Amino acid sequence: MIGAKQLFIACVDTPWFWKWSPLPESRFSEVAKLLRVCWLEIRGKMETRLLSPNTMYGAYIVLKFTDKAYGFEDLLAEVSVKLASGDGGAEEGEVKSVYLDPRSVPSNTGAHRQQRGINRGIFRLFPWSARSSNALNPEEAVRDPRPEGQVPRERWDGWMEIDMGEFFNDRGDDGEVEMSLLEVKRGNWKSGLIIQGIELRPKENQ
Repeated sequence: MIGAKQLFIACVDTPWFWKWSPLPESRFSEVAKLLRVCWLEIRGKMETRLLSPNTMYGAYIVLKFTDKAYGFEDLLAEVSVKLASGDGGAEEGEVKSVYLDPRSVPSNTGAHRQQRGINRGIFRLFPWSARSSNALNPEEAVRDPRPEGQVPRERWDGWMEIDMGEFFNDRGDDGEVEMSLLEVKRGNWKSGLIIQGIELRPKENQ
């Protein structure tokens, strides 16, 4: 994983925008805590020689949100991953949109299954409540309709991650992979985001 200290984060050294802070559950000595910005720009690089050759990789930004996070409601950010050669040339990477809303609950998470069980219990106790239009199907009432890859997902270590994209490492010792997350269009103020870093790992079922 590339730690937050090794990433480019716009205005990260401006103390009223970001704060460097230790966090016991992080594998790094410090994480970047967002205090308040309207321009969110995070970029990272890694030399391809540090990765396994001829392997498909996925890039994931690893993050958390504080209890008082705001400004991310239904907010779309743009993420991209691309390969660059040693002479400065770069392939065009796919740019895709992802949601940053920490309240998103993808349909395959434990949180969704727990909420689904709660809803079923409510409908058994109070069957008339199922007459409302969005309660006819209790599973649909809590399922996030957005594709799983477009929302933050909980990891095994308690952090969350967002899928930034994938790439096939065929550059050997002469190349870099470049990753970015941008939210610079809406211009609203955001707070409460915690960045641990960007993780690169081989994709399953290549």
